[in-house]
Amino acid sequence: MVTFTNGKSIETIAVIGGTTQFQNAQRATLEIRAACDETNFEELRAIYTDSSALSEIMINDGNGGQSLQLNFTLPMELSIKDIDGEQLWCMKLAQKSALEIAQENQAASINDTQLALIELAGMIGGENNG
Repeated sequence: MVTFTNGKSIETIAVIGGTTQFQNAQRATLEIRAACDETNFEELRAIYTDSSALSEIMINDGNGGQSLQLNFTLPMELSIKDIDGEQLWCMKLAQKSALEIAQENQAASINDTQLALIELAGMIGGENNG
């Protein structure tokens, strides 16, 4: 079973880790496979296109083993595949690098600072000074 940050859980057939070249970088990947009757395309699409839902993925192997996978937020593939004669949903995700995450956090911090300065300028400019 896989549980996403947004609380949605999907009973899986398999979760396969790997590596691949994607967006000019060598990246870790996760391929999540589920039976077609487990969920529908719209539910998977909502997760697949929501990076916040993919930021933490809890994997429970059904035998008591659990793992937490972080930052697999780069969508690579969402498809139905015929695997060993069975139709399965396949969602393949790539992991962001630590540098990419740091850059995103820095950009968000700069944006927050800019918004605070704009708000401050509005308060100063809006005052009646005489």
